[in-house]
Amino acid sequence: MMRAIIATILIVMLVTGAAAETELWVLCQPDSYVNIRFAPKTNSEKTGYLMLGDKVLTDGKRKNGFTHILGYTEAGEGWVHTGFLIEDEPVIRTQAATINSKGRVACRRSVNGTRRHWLKNGDSVRVYARGWEWCITDKGFVKTAFLWLE
Repeated sequence: MMRAIIATILIVMLVTGAAAETELWVLCQPDSYVNIRFAPKTNSEKTGYLMLGDKVLTDGKRKNGFTHILGYTEAGEGWVHTGFLIEDEPVIRTQAATINSKGRVACRRSVNGTRRHWLKNGDSVRVYARGWEWCITDKGFVKTAFLWLE
């Protein structure tokens, strides 16, 4: 009986396209915040905000560069710019680092976002938090692989 119920639920999820809920973490400057919006648009009404290291639950919906999150506003849901969300819990620790590359490294406005400027091998940065793939520094977002943490 229980197997039949589980099989029915899985079939419904496949047919309706229901996505499994997953956890994501916020990666932003420590003295800043990320807006939660009513709709997936930058000019949509703000319904709340998230800080560095906050954990959110998402149903996997994405639209216009935003990710749909659950349970963080009075309405119970909202939209957050995808460029400030990472899949792994960040290590929040301020430390010095040096750019370690054979050329230049893009410093970005958000995760996979537009380039702010270039950093070169040997440049010093202050890292505020790091994930597996991305770090937030005093210069912007930098791929973790290009940092030599001191």
